[in-house]
Amino acid sequence: MRWLDEVSRAGGPTRTALEVAVADPLFDDAPDLGAAMVAYQSALELRALAAAEELDEEADRAVAELMLLGNVRVAAHEQWIADALIDDAMPLGGLFGRIVTRFVDVVTPDGPLDVCREVPAPSYLGGARFPAVLEHLRQVELCELAARFDHAVAGEVVGSEATTWECYEERMGFIFAFFRAYARDARFYDAPPALAS
Repeated sequence: MRWLDEVSRAGGPTRTALEVAVADPLFDDAPDLGAAMVAYQSALELRALAAAEELDEEADRAVAELMLLGNVRVAAHEQWIADALIDDAMPLGGLFGRIVTRFVDVVTPDGPLDVCREVPAPSYLGGARFPAVLEHLRQVELCELAARFDHAVAGEVVGSEATTWECYEERMGFIFAFFRAYARDARFYDAPPALAS
């Protein structure tokens, strides 16, 4: 909301509006959110540069990686806040945490995904695990986050299952893989049937 206030004042999503917004002390305790805003702004600027002509493959890849970076940063902030709530919901941890995790699903247009299993290849990709532009990550920050959340080692994807949902890194590894897999699934832009009617 702070960023949108500045966008409104500036008459558009300018770099200046972003810099004024993330300089607000509100972001002092939310560095991942500030970093997400920078990634989104950079993707927007890159897309605008190519507005006169179609995005070439390299620019498209860079935009996709920046959007994924922003999404993962937002999720990292959200999950950091949720961490204490999840710990309270699973007070015994350990085996209890693993049992509770067995009942955690993520709802998708392909049906529910069990977080204790690998993020499967989404149907919209026809068998591919990730969109082509996100198959091999190159953006430095994104690669660092992939390694931090045990999503990738030396660029190769490792297990994305989160067998203990109370573990921040496991949750984020699953979320990273999920966001990467479904990054270009247009079905997520549709309103749920209950809201559409």
